Amino acid sequence: AGMPLMRPVGANFTRDCNKPPPPPPSGSLKALPAEHVQRFLRLVQDGDYAEALRALRKVRRAVKGRGCSKEAFGGMRALLHHLLEGYASAGRLPEATQLLGDMKRGTE
Repeated sequence: AGMPLMRPVGANFTRDCNKPPPPPPSGSLKALPAEHVQRFLRLVQDGDYAEALRALRKVRRAVKGRGCSKEAFGGMRALLHHLLEGYASAGRLPEATQLLGDMKRGTE
């Protein structure tokens, strides 16, 4: 009759789901301190999300110290999105939603 709605889950599917997300486009990160950004991206790639969150805080402090331009804000948003995608790809959604909740309450 018709095409099946679901494809079988194989080893490749599982590996792809646990794979860290690709980094954001470098153009969106130009206004951020490169050294901190590279460390953050490496930590997300390695799956060290607790340390990546600390690195993201360092980027945010550095940006706040010199005034947050529209470009820097966009870059910070891209890094946050990248971290959240990393949490999701690792099956750690509760941590991602907690982080967003903390940010919304102003405690992050």
